[in-house]
Amino acid sequence: CALETVVKYGDTYHIPINPSIGPYTLEFRPATQTPVNQTTEEPPVVLLNQTGIPTQEYEHRLTVAEKRVNLLLVTGADEGSYTVIDSDQKVRMRACLNVKGEMI
Repeated sequence: CALETVVKYGDTYHIPINPSIGPYTLEFRPATQTPVNQTTEEPPVVLLNQTGIPTQEYEHRLTVAEKRVNLLLVTGADEGSYTVIDSDQKVRMRACLNVKGEMI
């Protein structure tokens, strides 16, 4: 992963966005879905489509600003890779999240 970030459980994960790429899609692939020798990968989860509106599952946890997307209240289930894809379907950025600590 080009950009790896460690965030404390319950904190906010900031995903940097270059505003010059125009409309983009944000996809998430859980860390548990990336086994080395698996031949068929599960499709990634779309968190944000090109309209800039978070999908229903994430509408209360994602906030969108000009230069970043914030994922609020991270948990271990949020660990994995986040991919920004532009309107030409080109990968513009891939970032990985590791969550440390646990709910007490």
